[in-house]
Amino acid sequence: MNHEEIETFLAVVEHGSILRGSQSLYISQSTATNRIQQLEGKLGAKLFYRQKGIKSLTLTPQGQNFLSIAKQWSVLWQEAQNLNSFENYTELRVSAVDMINSFMFVEVYKKMMKNHDHIVLNIQTNHSSKIHPMVDKQICDIGIVSGLYNYPSVKFVPLYQEDMVLVYNQYSLYAQTLDNRDLKSEDEIYLTWSEKFTLWHNRYFPYSKRKKIILGTASMLLSYFDEVNNWSIIPMSLANKLMKLNPSITYSLFDNPPPQRMIYLLINQYLKPDIQEAIQIFVDEIVSELEQNEGLTVLIKNYEKVQNLIN
Repeated sequence: MNHEEIETFLAVVEHGSILRGSQSLYISQSTATNRIQQLEGKLGAKLFYRQKGIKSLTLTPQGQNFLSIAKQWSVLWQEAQNLNSFENYTELRVSAVDMINSFMFVEVYKKMMKNHDHIVLNIQTNHSSKIHPMVDKQICDIGIVSGLYNYPSVKFVPLYQEDMVLVYNQYSLYAQTLDNRDLKSEDEIYLTWSEKFTLWHNRYFPYSKRKKIILGTASMLLSYFDEVNNWSIIPMSLANKLMKLNPSITYSLFDNPPPQRMIYLLINQYLKPDIQEAIQIFVDEIVSELEQNEGLTVLIKNYEKVQNLIN
């Protein structure tokens, strides 16, 4: 076996056909077909089912078993290419949801830059559904998400959970009455935090057919609290951040609260050996920061929980 054959096999699996796999590698379809056939010959097993008239390929049981081996091979090959690197630093690629990057982990990132200059952070913002395949394909080393999806190579550990609270202006009508009937649907700044949150919201605010605005990211939230009667339902940690930025904002808890918001850390089970130390340092900084936040429960205490995922 050689790297080109393994690379072609993984590309075909990812893209579902030899044609699309070959295009992603900028090689001809015949070259890709030849590499797959050579790989099957060396292994003595068929890796794909081939059916006339069907362009998409499906892995055979032997192909499924070989897939995890091929992923490990690819990781080791990448490590081998870095042996001659003289750069004395480690790049840690982190992909997180918007609220984490815009609010929660800003201080973590700053501490990493200040205290661990041998680690270069590569920070990206994506939705949870996009982060899982990035971790699975090892496009990023760590994912931080609010929802879970099933990817065999992706392991997770809960980071923290927190209450959802009602935020509003302390000079609003609702602040004077604390009557939910004074929370007008046309004044709500709405964010879809999860499917469970949506179900809860529809139950306790059934009248809210028209909202003031629906936002896709938490980083936009502060800009829309310029009117006194605007309100929103957000995680408590975010409420604390907003109150520091806008002293007129306050919050209250619900008698029948929404489901707590849970945040998870994702890693690939075939973690690159040279990245484990950087992840340990990063997780330690995360825990240190989370423990200073009121209103949330830290669910990860040390790096051992992360190590258990890959052992």
